[in-house]
Amino acid sequence: INVGGRELVGSVSCISLGGLKMDAAAMIAQGGVVSMKIASPDGKDFVEVAGRIVWSENQRSYGVQFTEENKAGVIQKIAQWSNALVKI
Repeated sequence: INVGGRELVGSVSCISLGGLKMDAAAMIAQGGVVSMKIASPDGKDFVEVAGRIVWSENQRSYGVQFTEENKAGVIQKIAQWSNALVKI
């Protein structure tokens, strides 16, 4: 995760076609713009995406809404990853 010139490490706990919930051990301001490199569930592929922080919880979990400039390619990759998952 890159935000305001800082490089942070975080984890995605929930992802959808419009955004994601991430956990990070750093304070990120609501409304802040972030760029992220997200790995596929199997770790073999990734997407780079930009988004905006739209909510935070205890300054550890953050809701990120993807920005319009990423939508087409990101949505296609995330949909492919989701369709390949198997329910257990």
